[in-house]
Amino acid sequence: MTQEKPRDGYIPLPNSDKHNCFGCSPKNDKGLKMKFYTNKDVDVVVSWFSVPPNYCGWGPIVHGGIISTMLDEAMGWGALVILGKLVLSKSISVEFLSPVIAGKEIRVEGGVREVIGERKGVLQGFIYSDNDVLCARATSDVSLFTMDYIRKMGALDEAMLGDLETLVNFRERVGE
Repeated sequence: MTQEKPRDGYIPLPNSDKHNCFGCSPKNDKGLKMKFYTNKDVDVVVSWFSVPPNYCGWGPIVHGGIISTMLDEAMGWGALVILGKLVLSKSISVEFLSPVIAGKEIRVEGGVREVIGERKGVLQGFIYSDNDVLCARATSDVSLFTMDYIRKMGALDEAMLGDLETLVNFRERVGE
């Protein structure tokens, strides 16, 4: 899988190797290894990369489950960075508009469509081809969680919580 250099105006987001996420862990040999970037306004997260052929369905067309995973990953990173909240997806709806072709660079974007109170939101995601054709779009209804709530639940160890706090507080650091 090739990871492209960030585009002008985009800031790389920190990621840790202390987790094994299929979407974004740099150490998961079977994973997508998505790297994310944001703009100076911190209103979108973006990942540019080429999907390898082992994630295809028919021929060079990337499998719909992988497309859904990439969108879910981008939307989750979007909530972390834009809202400063962790999320659990309650539902996801994906529209497959044009084939995503393995080996060609794509752009995956994630962001926040709407916040519906302290604990509920709607996220959005998009995948564009190498020539800017919209290939897929998604929305996801999510539950939003603060770091304090996750810490009280005891769901994650302190090392992982520290890494997530770096992302949750990223917006504040961009303004420095």
